[in-house]
Amino acid sequence: MTPIDPHRDSPRAASQRTRWALLLVALVASIAFVGSSWAQRARAASLTETFALALVERVAQDLRPPPGELPGPPSQAQLDQTLARFSSDGLQAIVIVTGAGEVLASAGSRSHLPIAQSELRPHAPARILGGLVRLALPKPPPHRSHGPEGRGPPPEGRGPPMDLHRPTVFIEIESTLARVVLREADRSLAISLVCSAVLLAFALWSARASSALEQAEAQQTQRERLAVMGSMSAVIAHELRNPLAALKGQSQLLLESLREGDPAHDRALRVMRSATRLERLSNALLAFVREVPPANEPVDLVELCDELSIEHDGKVLMESPETLWVRGDRAQLHMALRNIIDNALRAKSPTVELRLQTRGDRVELRIEDRGEGVPDDVLPKIFQAFYTTRSTGVGLGLAIVARIVAQHHGAVTAKHREGGGLSITVELPLLAHPA
Repeated sequence: MTPIDPHRDSPRAASQRTRWALLLVALVASIAFVGSSWAQRARAASLTETFALALVERVAQDLRPPPGELPGPPSQAQLDQTLARFSSDGLQAIVIVTGAGEVLASAGSRSHLPIAQSELRPHAPARILGGLVRLALPKPPPHRSHGPEGRGPPPEGRGPPMDLHRPTVFIEIESTLARVVLREADRSLAISLVCSAVLLAFALWSARASSALEQAEAQQTQRERLAVMGSMSAVIAHELRNPLAALKGQSQLLLESLREGDPAHDRALRVMRSATRLERLSNALLAFVREVPPANEPVDLVELCDELSIEHDGKVLMESPETLWVRGDRAQLHMALRNIIDNALRAKSPTVELRLQTRGDRVELRIEDRGEGVPDDVLPKIFQAFYTTRSTGVGLGLAIVARIVAQHHGAVTAKHREGGGLSITVELPLLAHPA
């Protein structure tokens, strides 16, 4: 026989780790996919700028005045000749602009985008607009021939004009190859974004579907197990009821015939208490197995809670309005609330606080105790059938509560009470106008 490894993870924990691993792999793959496409796009833009800078040197050399001529803005004829010479390399336009942004001359088909002041500054970086690159040519050194024969210092009070007021020559380049490369890079980036989103969505959907399927299988297994246990419990409880009734009746008759203090009286009392506990257990089993549809009648919850307070000798402290109505089965609701109160008193709580209030179209009934409470890992399981932490318990009281509340289209939750103990909240649909 193969020994069971106590450190081995449960199938549910392994399934959860698999789902998280799937999401992590999808996230890493998406980041890598988008990052690669983004890097490819950045390389394409860098190549476009590099190509433009290389063309700038050639255009600037072509527009430079021949040796011996005074430096100055190129003429319109020079602009047209240079444009025709480099148009096959992607040169679209040449523009001469003053420091104030006024266009002095231009050649070619220039874009309609205005030239920003930042582009007029010395050593301004290239402006990349999709496949179009616009940048300024380096300015030639200013002419310093102010004295006779071009030698000597300039006359007093005069000097070279400020660089800001000198005309700037801009060129606009749009290489066909660069435009194709950028367009393909943009398309790859868009495809990677879409594929990454689809991959993440599929991974998230797969994780949720796997979790939902696992929960459905667990619920089905629990229902099948409860059905088998319920059938067995019903048979056992039914077979025990008549002998228990006879045992309880005979023990009561025996107690009446014996005097208190007699050892036989104490033994008979223990027999009667054991028979009573077994009778309560068999009744709980039958109540859980029988799925009787609830009645559909108006029920005053305030009156029902008053009745429960009297049954428990004033240990239930109530806080409620004068009346609150719901629709359902009074006997079943009585059983559900009694089970909650009994469970609280068995947890060594001296009293139980019961508060009734409305929240919109719902009635909220909160039952709080000051008992021992339950550990954090036990709290989610207290409404499961046959789950109990008491040695004498069966684990059906709160399971019956959950089923009755669900049949009345309500909800029941439990949480730790501040200061110790347990707080159980029952929500039911409010009946605004009882007939």
